[in-house]
Amino acid sequence: MIHSGIEAVAFDYYGTLTGDARRQPDGEFVRGILQRRFDVAVQHDFARSFDVSLPRFYADPVADTIPDLLKATAARHEVNLPDMEPLITAIWTECGDHPIDPEAADAVRAVHEAGFTCVLASNMVRPETHRAKTLADAGLDFMRLVCSSTVGAGKPDPRFYREVLHQAGVDAPHKILFTGDELPRDVVGPIRAGMLAAWIDRRATPGSPPGVMVDGTLALSHLSQLLPYLGIEKAGESA
Repeated sequence: MIHSGIEAVAFDYYGTLTGDARRQPDGEFVRGILQRRFDVAVQHDFARSFDVSLPRFYADPVADTIPDLLKATAARHEVNLPDMEPLITAIWTECGDHPIDPEAADAVRAVHEAGFTCVLASNMVRPETHRAKTLADAGLDFMRLVCSSTVGAGKPDPRFYREVLHQAGVDAPHKILFTGDELPRDVVGPIRAGMLAAWIDRRATPGSPPGVMVDGTLALSHLSQLLPYLGIEKAGESA
């Protein structure tokens, strides 16, 4: 067990609970929705502008990210957008969410069943309700959600980690183990906020053994490797 005082585990989403499959709207996808569902004529230049601008807007993962990108792109190309709320709903409903890795989901359930509070701590531009449905469909509806699109700030903003602390329901940050694949957001940021951290190294060879950094941070090749450090036996294993 890495620390007997841990009471809660915070999990990043993409790259931690998921594999590499990604569901993200691109310009042609949005153009198709506008034309097919809202009868709005849109030229191909709209899609190209949307795509080249998407990384810049995604860097600020809050609720207004996609609406602001849509408005700016529409203004550039003189497109009359429909009401934003049904448009956003249509985009995310048709796009879907990044699919959860079943083995990672099993690991989260094991952590929950061992008595730890489980928090989803995700930078995202999707509405929180869409991510909540994804978790529920995977049998993870017990997780408490901290989403940048609701908080109004993403990792590594200190406001995000304060909300993680609040949702975890613990009285001190060192009782939280933060787990994720992005070093600045999921390791450095949480440590600065007083939490412990475990890094999912997506570059590692699958199945390679876990390690411990000199500061105590775990380095894992998959989320399932976290369980022994929390004193949790995998199904089918015994002491």
